[in-house]
Amino acid sequence: MCSSPKSSGHVHINRAPIKAFGEGLTKEQRLHFVEVANRADERRQQRLEAKRRWEQKHNTGRSKQQHISKLPQDAYSARICRLLGVTLI
Repeated sequence: MCSSPKSSGHVHINRAPIKAFGEGLTKEQRLHFVEVANRADERRQQRLEAKRRWEQKHNTGRSKQQHISKLPQDAYSARICRLLGVTLI
């Protein structure tokens, strides 16, 4: 028995590839896209500023070194602190 030749399924379309995203947009669509992108950027900047203010307000100023000073000063704790690069007070 012979099998009949079958198509590879590849179809060639004579259409130029789109080189850039905005190339297929009209002037009105581009302007709308720019407005939306600018509003999103403004919201992002406001969110980052609010986050910075919150972190500044809620920063207690306590460092890791203050927490470690409560540990007992035995050989094991001293070794762990040396590995972490922190000094005991």
